[in-house]
Amino acid sequence: RIMVLCNLPSQTNVEELHLPSSAAPTIVDITKEWKSFVICTPLSDQGKVIVSLERAGAKGIVVQSVQGYLP
Repeated sequence: RIMVLCNLPSQTNVEELHLPSSAAPTIVDITKEWKSFVICTPLSDQGKVIVSLERAGAKGIVVQSVQGYLP
């Protein structure tokens, strides 16, 4: 699994992106224009997730490996 973190434009409807996540994305409003977005997803979905986020206007995309995961 990997963690994918980024900043998304505030008007982005995350549910419409249909991104795979272990439970639900973590979304925090940062400013009027941006929100922070984090998901834990299988490594095999990395390409799909990054492309979807880029198309949605994401900035500062960070991918981290996960050392452990408890469902």
